[in-house]
Order: sequence, then C-alpha cells, then structure tokens
Amino acid sequence: MTLQSKVVFLYLEALTLFVPHAFGLPKGTNLTSLVGISESNLGSSALRVLTVTLQGGVARHSSQQIYVDGGRGYTLWYNHLNSAYGIPRVSTANPWLLVSQFRNLVSGYILYDAAANSNSLNVATSLCGPFNAIAVDITLESTARSYGITNRLADVRAYNERWAWTNYNGSFSHSVVIEQKESFSDQLRDYAVLANAFTFTTAIPRFDRSS
Repeated sequence: MTLQSKVVFLYLEALTLFVPHAFGLPKGTNLTSLVGISESNLGSSALRVLTVTLQGGVARHSSQQIYVDGGRGYTLWYNHLNSAYGIPRVSTANPWLLVSQFRNLVSGYILYDAAANSNSLNVATSLCGPFNAIAVDITLESTARSYGITNRLADVRAYNERWAWTNYNGSFSHSVVIEQKESFSDQLRDYAVLANAFTFTTAIPRFDRSS
C-alpha cells in the first residue's frame, strides 16, 4: 500500500468519525476517548488482525475506542484528535489487555488459518461484522480463549471468499465492499468489521461477487 493510499484511507476514516454519513459510508459510535497502541507492539500478522478486528467491533458499540498507531500519518491523526478535538487518550503496550478490556463488546471469534489457507483471513474478516466477532488465527486461539474470548462462532479455515459471498451475502453491507490482499494484515480490516463489509481479493481466479 502506497503512502498516498494510506493518507486517503486515513482521511476517510477521520470523516466517518466526525462527519455523519460522510459519502454515505457507515460510521461508528461518536468518539469520546481513545486507548492507543503502537503497531510495533503487535508482534505478528495474526496479532495485528486480531487487534484491528477488535478495533472495528469496538467502534460500533463504544465511545471509548482503540487506535492502532502505525507511525507517520497514523501518528499525525492520533495527535490531531487530541490537540484539535480534545479527545483524551491513554496508551498500552499489551494488545491482550485490550482484549480483556473490550471482550464484553464482542460475541466471540471467527477461527481462520492464514498459513494453511490464506483465503480464510478474508473470510474471517468478512464475517466479523455480521457475527459481531474478532478474527483469530489458529496460532492464537488458545491465548484468545484464556483472555475471555471463548465462543467460537465459526471455523472458516477451509473456505474462501466465494464461499463467504455465496452463504452470507445477505448479511453484508450494500454500500461498501473492500478489496484487500491477505498480505495486508491490518489495513482497513477494522473498517470492514465496523461496516459489515465483504472483504475479498481478486487473486481468486474468476472471482465475481455476483456469482
């Protein structure tokens, strides 16, 4: 993802925070405070996915929300929210403390396995919104359960985006879809959860979401 693309995405995310129904895009709960965490504290792709899908779910239900600071433009917006809008903030270096703090806002988790089937990541992302869930890779399942996320709502380790669309297209947003490579572990996945957005990659041959 280019820096220009990141800036555009950040701008759209900021609009959804402060401009009602900006461009017709779904928006989260009005923001009153932030719990920030540096992306450098999210040591693996699986942990980044888990954290940002939690971030998206929290934004749907709570005025206290999660901010993942990825540096550069992300840090600028994080500081701007405080200096220009007076949004109070605290920081943590432990993503599992975020899970403990906000676990009651989610209904459970969607299990995927990025190593065995990379397509399962986008399937899990797509279903997190409709299921009010977070996406948990098989490598983190036992840890997530130890922190109170014990309800496995779906196991999508064997499935791809075509399966998700065929079986759940009625549960997805009619205004937003997200095309995202599985190699991007955290970008836009928070917004996909918030918006109930179907998330897919065109790397699947002849994939057509109308099929």
